[in-house]
Amino acid sequence: MGESMSFRICSEALAINPLRNPYSLIRPPVYTVEQVDTTNEHAFNAYLYQHEDETLTMVCCYSSHGKNIGDHPFSGNFKLIRDDQQNIVSIFVLLKCGTLLVSSTVKDSIFELIAQSCQREAIAITSLMAEHELGIAIWEWLKNANLTAHGPEREKSLLQSVYTSILPF
Repeated sequence: MGESMSFRICSEALAINPLRNPYSLIRPPVYTVEQVDTTNEHAFNAYLYQHEDETLTMVCCYSSHGKNIGDHPFSGNFKLIRDDQQNIVSIFVLLKCGTLLVSSTVKDSIFELIAQSCQREAIAITSLMAEHELGIAIWEWLKNANLTAHGPEREKSLLQSVYTSILPF
C-alpha cells in the first residue's frame, strides 16, 4: 500500500510540474503561418535585420516592392512562421517569378507548412534561395513531394559558395 501511494504521489508531481516530467519536454512544437501585415510587421522587420546575413535578398525585395504581391516579378506575399511560444522561427516568400526565399532558425517540421502556403499562391516553385543546409533539405523535400516546377527528373543541381573577404589596401 505504501508503494502504491508513493507511485501515485510521484506521478501526480510529474503531472503538476512538467519540468520534472521528461516526457512533457518531448512533445513536438506547434507552428503557425501568418501573412505579414500591420500587426506583425514590426516583429517581421526585427527578424529580417537580426538575420540580415541570410535575408539580404528578402530585405531588398521587401523594401522595393512591399509585403504583398504586385506586378513586379520580385514581389510576393511575405509570411512568417511562429512557434507555440509566439517566437518567429522562420520567414519566407514565394516571389512572383517562382523563386522561394526562406530564412529559418529551425531545420525541420516547417517544410510542409511552407509548401502548403506556397500552393495557395498558385505560382510554380522554380528555384529556392536559403541558407545552404536548410536549402538542400527544403529542395529535397519539395522534390520528393513533387512540388517543383520541373520535377525531379529534370533537376540541375548547382551548389554555389560565395566567399567574401576584406582586402587590405
